[in-house]
Amino acid sequence: MKMTDRELVAIIDDAESNDIANSGSYNSNNEDYLKYYQAEPFGDETEGRSSVVSTEVRDLVESDMPSLARVFLGAGAPVEFRAANPGDPDAVQEAKDKQAVVYHIIKNIPNSFRIQHDWLKSSELQSMAMLEYGVDEVKTPKVKRYKDISADELAELLTDLESEEGVDSVKIVEEDENEAAEFNVSIRITRKENKYFIRNVPSEDIVVSRNAWNKTEADIVGKRFTKTRSTLIAEGFERSVVEGLPASTSSSANNEGTKQQRYKDQGGKIESATIKNKANDLIRGLDVYVNVDFDGDGIAERRHIIKVENEILLNEYADHVPFSIISSMLMPNNINGLPRAELAMTYQKVGSVLWRQTLDNLYAVNNPRTAYSSAVNVDDLLDISLNGIIEVDGDVPSNHLFQLTTPYVGDKALQVVAYMDGKRASSVGTVQANQALQGDQLNEETATRFKGMEQAAAAKIELVARVIAETGYRDLYEGIGYYAAHYQDEELEVHILGRNMLVNPQDWKFDHHINALVGTGAGDDEKTLANLSAIYQVQSALKAEGSMLADDQKRYNTLTAMTKATGRDSVQDFFNNPEMPAEMVTAERDMLKQQVEQMDQASQNPLAEAEAVKAKGMLEATQMKQKYDAQIDQMRLEANYQEKLRDAQMKFQESTDSLTYDYNKLKTDTDLKYTELELKYKLDIPGQGMDMGDKSNQELITIINGGK
Repeated sequence: MKMTDRELVAIIDDAESNDIANSGSYNSNNEDYLKYYQAEPFGDETEGRSSVVSTEVRDLVESDMPSLARVFLGAGAPVEFRAANPGDPDAVQEAKDKQAVVYHIIKNIPNSFRIQHDWLKSSELQSMAMLEYGVDEVKTPKVKRYKDISADELAELLTDLESEEGVDSVKIVEEDENEAAEFNVSIRITRKENKYFIRNVPSEDIVVSRNAWNKTEADIVGKRFTKTRSTLIAEGFERSVVEGLPASTSSSANNEGTKQQRYKDQGGKIESATIKNKANDLIRGLDVYVNVDFDGDGIAERRHIIKVENEILLNEYADHVPFSIISSMLMPNNINGLPRAELAMTYQKVGSVLWRQTLDNLYAVNNPRTAYSSAVNVDDLLDISLNGIIEVDGDVPSNHLFQLTTPYVGDKALQVVAYMDGKRASSVGTVQANQALQGDQLNEETATRFKGMEQAAAAKIELVARVIAETGYRDLYEGIGYYAAHYQDEELEVHILGRNMLVNPQDWKFDHHINALVGTGAGDDEKTLANLSAIYQVQSALKAEGSMLADDQKRYNTLTAMTKATGRDSVQDFFNNPEMPAEMVTAERDMLKQQVEQMDQASQNPLAEAEAVKAKGMLEATQMKQKYDAQIDQMRLEANYQEKLRDAQMKFQESTDSLTYDYNKLKTDTDLKYTELELKYKLDIPGQGMDMGDKSNQELITIINGGK
């Protein structure tokens, strides 16, 4: 039998109460990570003693972020679609279109950089970071004012506005009729459109089943939400239902601490800033995807449920879970990983203790305690003014007054600090081989050691980047591709590689793999450029040799990768795409124009080019003769001098004959090209003073050849 709403609510409440956030140490750990990042006191401080807190966690997170931002938020996509069947040209082209469309959508979502930045940083600072993506039906109202229009004009205006594409409703909000029976009106025009979005989900609001390996296998996955009544009504839920929902004034006890810690500098609670009226009442609920047998056919299916308390606002079948979850360090067989912050917490605690005790020792050394007898005036002793005097009732003041010396141990404490810094560097991947070294030492015995440590540190952040790409960005790109194919009901115009491309995602019909493009150098652009430059040189050499192993398209692909490695995404600003006929026609036109200009210059002195070719041939022949003469001189020293000398002379003669042949052929080809241009463009031959338009081909050839 079909499940009732009450049964469904009970199942969801049970799954939510036993999820990751409501069991174990998930929330308390995330709260601690935030406290360490914010350098909060540990709670064991003693009054009158140093209470400084070191910032190892913050330093680690902030040192990782530039690398992650360069890898994921720079030019180019971190993953790409590839055809499951590379031999099918249609599948390959569709993969390219899908890649272009999805990259275009993500890049152009409002605040895309900030949202992705926060998502990446959350993975460094929290055990799990979730990004929600999808398509929203957005209604945008806009008020326009019209003056002095008649009733007929007003009726016609309303009809025209209602017929415009994308208009959801047209309503007069203000109307004023003047003495001339004309109207001044304000009209609210509400437009409706689908807009793609990505949103961060706070760690304390994540709902995921315990012991889940990924979002597909989780029995429940989603989020807790806090929205106003006004927002829920604007999203399309029935007003009568929304107004009957109970308002909430406090978060769940399990996640209240994490939320307050996140907004600590703002007072800890967001409710205090809410304007107090019913439309702004805060409503808390669940927006989850549950794997449940709702229709009673014995097979569990994924359902999208939105509920507040016992009221179900939405219940529909879902074949996709629109969340992307990442952790900077994966745990085996567990969707919940560990943040990089975990690695530095111990060192922050120990570093703070060492720092505090070193400062306490320094305070004691600089402010020693004083022992005194009853012969000392205590009031004078407590006066710490400079050049002050202390009255002593006795012959020898030192017998009644002396300082208690505290030994300085800061130098020994610094040895421990250095040891802990080394342990931290090897643990989190922070390079410190160059600290406290002299300039000349870096180029001596420390060079190899420093390079090794630098590579080891890069490998750690490289692995983090690969994990994020293979888990989070893979799901994000697949998800946006899914929504584009299902909700993009019209052609989408994207500007890719210098051209406007119209793509209709509903025409996509192939399955594609997604491959990560990052995690092979941690954003080392210099190394990438060097490798690509070497590849390009090999490709150019192969093309010069006439090899079929490299063509213009392959070289263009290399140049595209090189351009993106420099941080630029506009490849079309630098190179022409061989697959774009318009770009190649432009290039060929420029080349033809240059050739015509050269021919025009040569026509001013027909013998100039021939003389230049002849001089060049003679120079090359002379250079070649000198080369072989040098070889002959060297062969004179060998036993078989006479035989090699004859061979060299024969090779020289052959080369000379070849040069002569090449010269004659070049001259003939030049004359022929010139004749073809004259015939093609019907140009006047300078010095002839006649119109060539009425001449036959034979007559033109005779004239060009000087009457011969």
